[in-house]
Amino acid sequence: MNFINDPNLEHPFFKDVIRIDYTSDMPVQFINDYGYSYIMLCYGNFDALDFEDNLVRVPKILTKGTGDYFRITAHKDCVWITFEVKNHVLHNITGKNSSSLRNKFIDLSNFVPKEICEKLIQYSKGFRHGVYMYNGTLTSSILGKAFNIPYKNLDLLISAL
Repeated sequence: MNFINDPNLEHPFFKDVIRIDYTSDMPVQFINDYGYSYIMLCYGNFDALDFEDNLVRVPKILTKGTGDYFRITAHKDCVWITFEVKNHVLHNITGKNSSSLRNKFIDLSNFVPKEICEKLIQYSKGFRHGVYMYNGTLTSSILGKAFNIPYKNLDLLISAL
C-alpha cells in the first residue's frame, strides 16, 4: 500500500486529502474513523462488511459519518482517495440526522439528481469552481498535481455539451 498526501495542502473545505494505492491484494482491514467524516472516491473493486457482518456495496463516490466502522478488503490496483471534511458536512449533504446514517456507506449520487448537477455545471461558473469530479474524470488541477493524478479542465469537458 502506498499512502500519498500533501501535508501542506490548504483548502477551505477539506481538512486533509489522502490517496491510497493498493499494490497487491490486501487482507481485511478494519476501518473506524471515530471523530471524522469523509468523502471518498473509490476506483477498483473493494469488498466491505458492516458491523453486523453484512456484505455492503461500496459506491464509487461516498461519504460516511463519524464512528462508522467497516471491514474492507482492497484488491491490487485499487485506489482510494479520502477527503477529510468537517463533521457537520454529512448532515449538510444528506439533510438527515447523522445517527440515522450510522455504519452505512452513503452513495452521494442519491442526493443530487444528475440533471440538476448537469445544468448547474453548464450554466453556473460559481458552481463549477466546486466541482472536482465530472463523469468520473478529476477536474481539479490542484489535486491532480498534488497526487499525480490525471485531470482535465472542466470548461473544456462541458464545452462539448
